[in-house]
Amino acid sequence: MICLLAPTYFFFYAIRTLPLAEALSIYFVYPFFMTALAPWVLGEKVGLRRWSAVAIGFAGSLIIIRPGFADVSIPVVFLLLGAFTFAIYNLLTRQLVEAVGPGPLMGFQSLTGALIMSALVPLYWTTPDPSGLVLFVAIGLVSACGHFLLIKAYRHAPASMLAPYCYFEIVSATVLGLVFFGNFPGAVTWLGVAVIVSSGIYISIRERRVREAA
Repeated sequence: MICLLAPTYFFFYAIRTLPLAEALSIYFVYPFFMTALAPWVLGEKVGLRRWSAVAIGFAGSLIIIRPGFADVSIPVVFLLLGAFTFAIYNLLTRQLVEAVGPGPLMGFQSLTGALIMSALVPLYWTTPDPSGLVLFVAIGLVSACGHFLLIKAYRHAPASMLAPYCYFEIVSATVLGLVFFGNFPGAVTWLGVAVIVSSGIYISIRERRVREAA
């Protein structure tokens, strides 16, 4: 649970002072951490092709957000710590879901997180208006669904194989920005999306061929 709460706090702390695009570009080193740590934590074999898929996906994300790294500040350090702890969270999820299953694992994480964060509510609570309450409920539902699907994915596939798909978060953010805010992406953004999608398609096709051969 700590490895889920810590990256959330680190990320929110960082975007108080860093541009969102730059924060995302730094935070999205966590698939690299996942791929590098998978052999040590889970005993998975990570070959050159999986490394290549992760690297290509990261390059696609940089094409989209086009960051400018001015200096290594405290928020940058926090983002790197957040990326590292989130990678650990994903690896531990992959390890634990085999033993306890998606439902109990998600229930334990949600209950523990609620208990820990509820202790901090009196210090920061501001009563939202009705529209804010609707958004809170929507965030909770979407987060719960996404969290459950993430756990299910780790039950059926190695963490190092799923790492390249993490970059689809940037693709989805681009599409949702178009749908809800009318921010139509430019040619460079679509190029980055194409690179990320190509990375995911490549690793998917390769893993299917490996399973068929086995």
